[in-house]
Amino acid sequence: MRNFNHDDRSMIRASCSSGDELLIEVRGAGVARPDAGDIVAFGNEAVPAAALYSELTGRPWRVAATIGAGALARCKVIVALTTRIDDELIEIVFGERRDAYPGLIIAATPERLRCRVLSCAAALAADGEDRPHRVELIPGLDIETIASADTTLLGRRSRAADIRAALGRGDSAVLIHGHGDGIDGDLGPLVLCPVDDAWRARLPDAAPVCRITARCYRNRHDLGSDAHRAAQLFASQIAARVLIWNTCIGFPSQHGLVGREWGAGVLLAESPSIGALLTTWRITMAPATLPAALLDRLMAGATIGEALVAINARADAQRAGYQLCLFGDPDLRIAPPRTATPQPRAAQSRKPPRGVQLTAADPAARVIELCVRDAPALQTLPKQARREANLRRYLRSALLRYQQTQVAATRARLRRGLVAHAAARGGLRDLWIPHAAIVADGKEACPHCGAPAMRFAADLDHLGIAPRVLLNCSRCEIVADRPAALPVSATVTHDGVALRADVEAGCWDAMLVASSRWPVAPRIRRWPAAADGGPEPMLSLADWRWPYPSEVAVVVAAGLDVAVLARTLRLRPGDEPPR
Repeated sequence: MRNFNHDDRSMIRASCSSGDELLIEVRGAGVARPDAGDIVAFGNEAVPAAALYSELTGRPWRVAATIGAGALARCKVIVALTTRIDDELIEIVFGERRDAYPGLIIAATPERLRCRVLSCAAALAADGEDRPHRVELIPGLDIETIASADTTLLGRRSRAADIRAALGRGDSAVLIHGHGDGIDGDLGPLVLCPVDDAWRARLPDAAPVCRITARCYRNRHDLGSDAHRAAQLFASQIAARVLIWNTCIGFPSQHGLVGREWGAGVLLAESPSIGALLTTWRITMAPATLPAALLDRLMAGATIGEALVAINARADAQRAGYQLCLFGDPDLRIAPPRTATPQPRAAQSRKPPRGVQLTAADPAARVIELCVRDAPALQTLPKQARREANLRRYLRSALLRYQQTQVAATRARLRRGLVAHAAARGGLRDLWIPHAAIVADGKEACPHCGAPAMRFAADLDHLGIAPRVLLNCSRCEIVADRPAALPVSATVTHDGVALRADVEAGCWDAMLVASSRWPVAPRIRRWPAAADGGPEPMLSLADWRWPYPSEVAVVVAAGLDVAVLARTLRLRPGDEPPR
C-alpha cells in the first residue's frame, strides 16, 4: 500500500486499542468499494490523511474547499482539521433528518489526523466480530456499581476505580448520560477534565472560569491539588469501540461561551482510542430512553449510521428535537448482527411527580407556586445561597398573601419577589421543565447571533399553567424562556441590552443578572423605568467589566407572567481577567 508505512504501524500499536494492523492491511489491500460512498478531504491539508483512509477502506476520495448540503449525497466521511468544523458545517451535516449521515474524522494537526484515520480504519476493519462489553454511566443515578459478565452499570456511588476501569477497557460500548458543557463532564466521583500542563500554559483567550480562578467548579478543589488530580479523568483515558456522550453540550460551538479548544469534547472527538463518538452540539432536553435505545441498536449489530438514522426517525426523538453528531465512520459495526430486531424502548412522558397539588387560581401564580414548592438550595457561595433562601421564603410569603387578598399591592409584592428570586437563581426553567411535556416546534433565528435556534413548546396544561416557549441556540444556549403569549424579547451584546416589552406601566418588574460558574458571585442590577412608565428600551453595559465568561439575562415580569431572556458571553475583548 502506497500510503501506509512503518510509522503508521507503530502509531496503531501505540494509540489504537480497537483494531489490529493486520486487519487494516487485509481490508485495504486494493479491495475497491466504489459504491460505499466518497471520502471528502475538507481542505488541502487533509489530503494525505484522506488518501490514506481511501486506501485502507477501498473508497474513492476527493478534495473539497467548501461543503454544502448538495455535496452530501455520496459523502460517507469528511476528513478535516478541527479548525474547519464550524457551526454551519455541523448544521448542514446533522441539523436535518436524512436517510444517511456522513461521519467526521477530525484532529488538531495533520499528524494527529493521520493517527485518527488509522484508528477509525482499525475499528472499521474489526467489523463487529464479537459483542462488546456494555457500559452505562449515569451520575444522576444514586447507585453503586452493578456488574455482570457483559454489562456494567455505574452511578453516583460507584467507586472511582470502577469508573476508570469500565471507561478504559477498550472492548466496550459506552454510554455516559450526565451533565457536561463540552469543557468538562460530570462522572459522579470523577470529572472528565482537560486540565494538564499544556492547558495551564495556554493564553487565557476565551478561557473557562476554572482557568481564570484556578479552581474546579464541579468538585471545588484547587486545580493542580492532589484532591483534584485524584478526581480527574482525561479524555485520553477513555477507550471504547463507541462512546455515546449524551450531555448538555458535547461538541461546543466555536462561538460559544468558552473557546472549544479548552474542552474535553474536542479531545474526545479527536481521540484515537475511541472508535466513534456520538454526542450533542446544542443543549438537549431529550428523555434518557433515546440514547439507551441507540446503544441497544448498536449492540444488536446495526452500523452507527443505521442506528443514528433509526433513532432520529422515531416520533419521540422528533418531538424532543433530539439530534447527535458523529465523529467516526458511519459504516462502523461494533457487534455481530442479531436475528431478532431489538424492541424499541417506550418514550417516557414527562408527568408531574406524584403529590403535586397546585392551589393558585391564576395560571401565572401557578408557575410561581410550582417554582417555590420544592426549589432546591443553590450549591454556591454561602452568602449567595443564604440570599437565595431568603428570597425563596419571601416569595412563598408573598404568594400566600396574594392568594388571600388578590389586590394590586399583594400582586406587586409577588411580582417583585418572583423577579428577585429568578435573578438570584439565574433562571427558573430547571424548576418547571421536569413537569412539562416539551416538543420541538421548528427553528427561528437567534435574536443575538442570527444562527438557527431550535424552538420548543412546553405544555403544562395538566397543571393549569399556560404554555411556555424555549429557544435553544447552539452558540448562545437557552436564549428565551417565556410564556407563549408574553410579547417580550431582548438582544444582548457586550455593549448593552436592548429590551422589547409591550407591558403596561406600573405592572412590570425586571432585573439584569450576569452569572458565571462557582466561585464567582452573580452581578444583579434592577432594570430602570422609562419616562412613560414602561421599561427603558436600552441598558448600557459600558461601565461593566467582564472579568469572567458569563450568562447575561434579563428577568422580566408583566403582571405575574415571567420571562428570562439570556445570552452567554465570553470575556469582553480588551478586558483582562483577574490575576
